[in-house]
This record gives sequence, C-alpha cells and structure tokens, in this order.
Amino acid sequence: MVAAAVPIDAPMKARENPFRSERVLAVRYRPQGEDWPQLLARIRRLEFRGAIVGPQGSGKTTLLQDLVPHLQRAGFQTLWFGVDNQDVVLDWPAMVARLRPVGPREVVLLDGADRLGWWRWRTLQRRTRWAGGLIITTHRPGRLPTLVRSTTSIELLEDLVRELAPQEGMQFGLRDLFRRHHGNIRHALGDLYHQCAVLPGSRAD
Repeated sequence: MVAAAVPIDAPMKARENPFRSERVLAVRYRPQGEDWPQLLARIRRLEFRGAIVGPQGSGKTTLLQDLVPHLQRAGFQTLWFGVDNQDVVLDWPAMVARLRPVGPREVVLLDGADRLGWWRWRTLQRRTRWAGGLIITTHRPGRLPTLVRSTTSIELLEDLVRELAPQEGMQFGLRDLFRRHHGNIRHALGDLYHQCAVLPGSRAD
C-alpha cells in the first residue's frame, strides 16, 4: 500500500522541524577562543571556584552541564542546584539540607546564583567552604572570580543554524533575528522553530 503524500502546503510536522527541542538541546557549549584543556586548566588554577558570567541565552547553563563529566573524570562528585528557567523557584531549604555533609571530593554547581540574596549567598559560601569547589552561573560578575564570560555573536548563531538546518534553500534573516532577541541564542532558535512550523512539509506521511 502506498503512503499518502502530505499536501505541499501542509504545515511542517513537529518531528521534522530542524529546530525542535531535542535537536537544539543536543548542541553543546562551544568554548569561544579556547579549547576544553585550557578551560579546565583555568578551573584548576582557581581551585574549582569561579563564575560563568553572561547574559540570558548565552549558554551558561549548557556549559555548567558540560562541566559535569570533566569534573567526574577528575575524581569529583557533583551536586547540582538551581533553576531550569525563569519560572522555577530555587528550593532553598532542600539545598541547605543537602549541603550539610558536603566534602572535599564534591563540587557544588549552582545555576542562577543571581537569585540568592546577600544573606543566602553568605550562607551558601559557609556551607561550601569545605567543598572541593563551587562553580556558579550569574548574569553579573562579582560573587566569585570570573571563570568564563559567556558571549554570543551573529557568527555563532549562523554556525548553529548551518548545523541544525543544512538543507539548501532554508533562508532566515539571522542578523535581524539576532538583533531582535538582543543576542539571546536560545530565544532566536525558538523563533526559528516557529518560523519553520509554518513552512509547508513535503515528506510522506
């Protein structure tokens, strides 16, 4: 039996969208201007205490996630705390309870240190003084020595789009898109998902 063809003007199916979430999440952090050995050497020089600093959508969380296997290969356990997006509130009591037995072979990873007020930040520092390390993400420098300044560029967006949507003929106004989202790569890729969602699909059902 021959499968029925999708009409040429039918919207693109979600599973065919090159910017669907599972494909975007598979794209990992790319150190800008250095390689992983250089980045890891700087972490060691800072005794595993530092901040990944940058604007929203610049890859801070992705970099923090990608550090986990490197730290584990170095013999550390990692404790992850924080938020996945702006709508999730940090569970402070559970975090404090989990940090009570933290030791020198554990590195605490905190995504979203900006959310902690001064008193909570000081409490976190006391709780982690015997830890093997503390690495945070934040929008502004100051709380820990800056480990990485996470930045974006139109060239990075173009590179990601070439990887995710290499099909010839897929043209997007990337420079305008980059400006419209103020350099937020995550939001730009979300916008591209919606642009593709209204394109006609042509694959067999």
